[in-house]
Amino acid sequence: MRNDLIFNNKRWSIPDTINKALVEFNLWKESLDTQIKSPEKVPELKPREVQHIRDSSSDIRSIIQSFKHHCCFVDGSWVSPTDCAGIAWILYDNKAQPILKGSASISPMSSPLEVEAEALRQAVLNVRRLGYDNVIFCGDASILYDNIKLRMLNAPKGWCKDHSLIATLSQDIRNMATSFKHVSFCKISRSVNYATDSLAKNARVRKLCPVIC
Repeated sequence: MRNDLIFNNKRWSIPDTINKALVEFNLWKESLDTQIKSPEKVPELKPREVQHIRDSSSDIRSIIQSFKHHCCFVDGSWVSPTDCAGIAWILYDNKAQPILKGSASISPMSSPLEVEAEALRQAVLNVRRLGYDNVIFCGDASILYDNIKLRMLNAPKGWCKDHSLIATLSQDIRNMATSFKHVSFCKISRSVNYATDSLAKNARVRKLCPVIC
C-alpha cells in the first residue's frame, strides 16, 4: 500500500489492504505446504468424474502428459474489489503443446476466488464451444476445485438456497461439465500455472477485450 502510494499515487482502503495481505499469506502457506508434500499418483480419468489431485511437481510437461487427454490450465488475476480483473486459459494437447489461448479483462469482482471461478466458467464454456469434449481443467484455487468436486459428485444439501456468486458460478460450471464426454478438475500448484497466470495478469493490466488465439 505504501509503495503504491509513493510510486503510483494510488490509495488503498484499509479493508482492501487487509484482504490482500490475507490472500497473499494463504497463497504463500499453500505453496509451502505443497512443496513439503510428496507428489501423488495421478489416477486414470473416468467419464464425468471429478478428480481432486494435488501435484507438487513443477514440470508442466510431465503433468499434462500423465493425463492422456486435452488439458486446460486456468487462472485469474485480482488486485482489489475496485479494479478490473484478468482471466485466462491455455488448452494443451497430450504432448504438452499449446493449442489455444483465451484471455480477457473483466469487471471488478469482490474477491480473487470469484475471479478464479469466472475464469474457470469461461474456460469450460469456450473449450466446449470449440468442440473439445475430453478435457481436464487445472487451476491453483483449492477452495474452488473442492467446491466443484463436491457439486459434481454429490450436490451438497441446501446448495440450491445458496445465492452467492461463488455458488452460482460453481453451479454453472457443473451444468456445462455434464455436456463433456470426459471431464475432470484438478488442483495444481501455483508454480506450475505460471504461463496462464502471466496471461491473466497481462489481460488485467492492458484491460484486454476477450481474445482467443
